[in-house]
Amino acid sequence: MIRTETRTTIAENIELVIKTSKFEEDRKESKLVSIERKDSNFTLYCNEDTHVPTMFEHNEVGDDWGGGIWIKGKKVTDYDGVSELPRGVLKTLRALGYDVSEVD
Repeated sequence: MIRTETRTTIAENIELVIKTSKFEEDRKESKLVSIERKDSNFTLYCNEDTHVPTMFEHNEVGDDWGGGIWIKGKKVTDYDGVSELPRGVLKTLRALGYDVSEVD
């Protein structure tokens, strides 16, 4: 298996991370696309093609403190998994230009 990781700065303290695993035997490739903020305990996971966030997870607790994010255009319309979106997730979404007024 061949693994690669690409990091691109997309905003102040925020990186788009693309981790790719390629299996030599069948030449299949798997990608994990995430957004990481240096001053946050949360990672946002994204759609592989559009890089739009679809879920979030705490870096230490995992999916016990995570959930889904629904975005229409540049507006966050809903979420699940927690009673309110964590401040670190909201801060990252705002920095990326998303309107969080419906969920904040």
